[in-house]
Amino acid sequence: MVAFLVAIVTNYVTAQPPKWAENTLLVWSVFGALAVVSLGLFFWERRLAAQAPENGVRPVPLGRIAVGGHSMNPPAVSARVQGR
Repeated sequence: MVAFLVAIVTNYVTAQPPKWAENTLLVWSVFGALAVVSLGLFFWERRLAAQAPENGVRPVPLGRIAVGGHSMNPPAVSARVQGR
């Protein structure tokens, strides 16, 4: 993911560099600040996930739902259904 973002920024900057992109100190400072904020948000999310929720039920992680292969779509039925 990081390599993809760096590639996008590199291609953008080398195609038609804006004036602010010529200041390498500014570019690397912004990049470093974004990296620090990203790490801070990551650890904050982990801390919040480790705390017990108010109602006692923990939310299921998204990765666990995606791996389970469950679908939110109703099942396809080939025969006629009666009743509930």
